Amino acid sequence: MKSIMSMLRMDLKLVMRDKITLYMILAPALLAFVMLAVMGNAGRQMARFIVTADLPEDITEKLERVAEIETVSDYEALERRVMGADSVAGVYLDSDGPVILTEGNEKQGFLESNTLLLAKALSDKPVIFKSIEVESTGSQVTNIVSASLILLAMLISGAVSGFNIVSERESGVIHAIGISPTNIYGYAAARTLIALVFGVINVCLSITIMGKPWLVPQFLGIALASVFVYGLVAFLLGSLANNQISAIASMKLVIPVFLLLPVTSSFVPSHLRFLYYPFPMFWQYDSVMKALNGSLDGFSPLMILLTGLVCFLAVLALGNKKLGIR
Repeated sequence: MKSIMSMLRMDLKLVMRDKITLYMILAPALLAFVMLAVMGNAGRQMARFIVTADLPEDITEKLERVAEIETVSDYEALERRVMGADSVAGVYLDSDGPVILTEGNEKQGFLESNTLLLAKALSDKPVIFKSIEVESTGSQVTNIVSASLILLAMLISGAVSGFNIVSERESGVIHAIGISPTNIYGYAAARTLIALVFGVINVCLSITIMGKPWLVPQFLGIALASVFVYGLVAFLLGSLANNQISAIASMKLVIPVFLLLPVTSSFVPSHLRFLYYPFPMFWQYDSVMKALNGSLDGFSPLMILLTGLVCFLAVLALGNKKLGIR
């Protein structure tokens, strides 16, 4: 136990000194901020009009009831704004009254829907719009992106521990461990424990940044159930790579496979999903998706433990031939 805690303290010091490793650990949380900004804006459904400054105030006030308003100085500025990268309609005033200006390459129905909205807003009996917030489990696309980010947070935690194994192989420290009282299971426990700590922190931090702190207990359970998956990733990288350069190359192969394989299960017929059952990363993905949809049960986390243990022991037995720890 003392040797395990000693390796744990040493790993924490190495992580704090190595800026690249520290960045790897923080990367999922940073990506969560990016996802929150991108997916949050993508989910906005409020209409928007670009108007010229000479548009009468009473018309502008009516438009503000049904859409977001952005004001530009004159028609030339309006035309440049409408020709921009996003799809937005402009409104200006000519001799016949308010006119809608569009670029012409927007999605089908864009001009018609904005024309109807403008007509309703300016009619003598305008439609009264009422905004009501409803709780939603999120779209399928949003949930898949969120689940992928959670999986990445767990995989990165295992990869960090794998980098420490590679570093010990490269420096020769692994040979000293091989002749010490620590056996392969004690060494595996130490390396898995540090990955578990980072994994739990990463997952809980990421789901909180995504704006769903009430799901932290469920995701904490998923992160703990993934304990053997952390070790699986760590020892897979540690046995494949002989130095830090090859470890980076190996990570480019291992991480995408572990991440994309379970995601593909969302796009195959349900009667073929049994093909994914032997893989612990599938059960991780299944657990995360169920948690995001509010239907997490105990079966999927249990399957993470069982399949993860089998795969971890297999990789440990094969990888120890290179590690040389008794």
